[in-house]
Amino acid sequence: MKKKVLALFALVWPLAGLSTVHAQEYNTAISVNLGADMGFGFKHFLGERSAIEAQLGYNIGCDGVMLSAVYQYHVPLATGFSL
Repeated sequence: MKKKVLALFALVWPLAGLSTVHAQEYNTAISVNLGADMGFGFKHFLGERSAIEAQLGYNIGCDGVMLSAVYQYHVPLATGFSL
């Protein structure tokens, strides 16, 4: 089994460099959060590096409603990575 996995990896690895990866380009997004904090989220980019995000949900562990809003400023760390 281990040899089959290694052989498959050896065949697929050279093909990985043939395609390019592109990030999704969007200005506004909505999300559904599942788990201990169930709810909905909304994110909107104000510019190239700044965004606002709001979440409304229900916290099962605390048995209460959760509301949060944040301002985000994205700082490039390296090519393709942001903080």
